[in-house]
Amino acid sequence: MVASRVRWEDVPARVQDAVAELLGSSVVDAVSQPGGFSPGSADIVTCADGRRVFVKTATSDVNPEVVPIHRSEAAKAAVLPSVVPAPRFLGSADGDGWTVLTFELVDGRHPAVPWRDHELCAVLDALAATARAPLSAEARAVIPPIHTGLRPLAESWKELLAEPDPVVVPLTEADGVTLADAEDVEWAVRHAARWIAMADRGVELAAGDALVHFDVRADNVLLTPAGDAVLIDWPWALLGAPWVDAVMLLVDVRYRDPGFDVIAAVDSHEAFEGADAATIAAIVALMAGFLLEKGRRPDPPGLPTLRRFQRLQGAAASRLLRELVG
Repeated sequence: MVASRVRWEDVPARVQDAVAELLGSSVVDAVSQPGGFSPGSADIVTCADGRRVFVKTATSDVNPEVVPIHRSEAAKAAVLPSVVPAPRFLGSADGDGWTVLTFELVDGRHPAVPWRDHELCAVLDALAATARAPLSAEARAVIPPIHTGLRPLAESWKELLAEPDPVVVPLTEADGVTLADAEDVEWAVRHAARWIAMADRGVELAAGDALVHFDVRADNVLLTPAGDAVLIDWPWALLGAPWVDAVMLLVDVRYRDPGFDVIAAVDSHEAFEGADAATIAAIVALMAGFLLEKGRRPDPPGLPTLRRFQRLQGAAASRLLRELVG
């Protein structure tokens, strides 16, 4: 599930020039990186002076939302504490309808999927370290509280119920799902009224002052040769409870491996400390509504696989929710 990436050779000349000026050296080679859900470019570039840097660019010509998202990431990446396991931010530049971000290159790969226990543990270690990171006053001024991100998600079940006959886009065998997946989604939608209060409660429970990445999935993590996890792509960072990322990650883990023992993972790692069964269910209910509601919409410009991905993750969240609450 990847975006339609813009390749370096298709990046407008004015944006390429901005990259060279920002780096202080011209780009002599660029290797496009797959994965993720941004319609912008993502390249490992080699400069004339020999440096290798990770560069992201975006223009509103491809998608009107991508430039503001990249600018949000630039603002937040600039204030992340050095102890956070994230790529070092080198700088950004932007103009009328375009933006550029540059990062220190991380020698790493995405986790294997289905998730492997030791790699998941490494990511949970990184999430625990992120939650413990001390934040400056500047960072707290830039990074919003978590209710600003969760509240729109919590409204999703209400949006579905506002319709006379709430439906979601049906999953089919072409999506690579089973009959059980479709039944889980139907069950979740049938009980939508039950999840509204749970989702609202999830917003309250998630409040806090710890750094939250808010978009941790396999494609937003790199594992170094030493086995350490590095969290990439920070435009959605928020301040919330220290367990939020770990709980939200469970949906991606179950999406990749329907048989994964979620309860065992929760019981075995400090990243989940403070999140009891009811709290986890509330966050999963919130995510299920968001994913199912978004998954029925048309694909955004430049993102032809996003809605299908959301439908599949929505099915995984529905299945997990059913197991948690019965």
